[in-house]
Amino acid sequence: MFRDDPEVQVAFDTVVQRDRELKMLEIGCGSASHLDFPRKPYIVGLDVSEEQLKRNDVIDEKIHADIETYELLASEYDVVVCWWLLEHLSDPISVLEKCEKSLKPGGVLVVAAPNVRSVKGLITKFTPHWFHVWVYRYVFGVKDAGKNETVPFKTYLRWNLSGSGLKHFAHNAGLDVVRLGFHENYWQAKLRRENVVLDVGWKIAGFFVRVVSLGFVEPDKTDLTLVLKKQAAPL
Repeated sequence: MFRDDPEVQVAFDTVVQRDRELKMLEIGCGSASHLDFPRKPYIVGLDVSEEQLKRNDVIDEKIHADIETYELLASEYDVVVCWWLLEHLSDPISVLEKCEKSLKPGGVLVVAAPNVRSVKGLITKFTPHWFHVWVYRYVFGVKDAGKNETVPFKTYLRWNLSGSGLKHFAHNAGLDVVRLGFHENYWQAKLRRENVVLDVGWKIAGFFVRVVSLGFVEPDKTDLTLVLKKQAAPL
């Protein structure tokens, strides 16, 4: 289920066809799955990492491929999920276009990604991968970060992964925006809860960041979740 943004689960529930067996594609599947279903769908998992696919015991069918070069079947899936994937792609919009084509009429596309217009997003975008590994190990306490094909992975975080950029993609693709939600990253929120001085300093700094950037940078809206629906075929 959507642990970070439960309203996205509600939005998903309102648009997905749940009265029949569903076929779902998880791109960059990891351990799957991030959606709650009354009964398990047929899950196809696609990942560039063979090691990640081996670890996954949830999916029914495994595809070892790079989504940026792999061609998806047209009108094949009821649900396509891109969960913390798009920021690692050099051309995320072209992948979203593939996802749209692979959806059946009435199908649903679900996305989770960092918000590039947040402080966290901008730091991630403009710092090298070794720094991301260092932060995971010594700030977040993930000892094996960056080892054995585990997070963090190389990140591009293109500008079009902002909320406005994704809405622009949806408009061009003819997809309905069912839900676009923002929330604060778990690690950032955890650090603020555990350190009052850091929390106060963050709130003060966040105020000035909003003012100086004229609202372009959104300090607390570090992550976004999105539900899009493909229009049903005409009767």
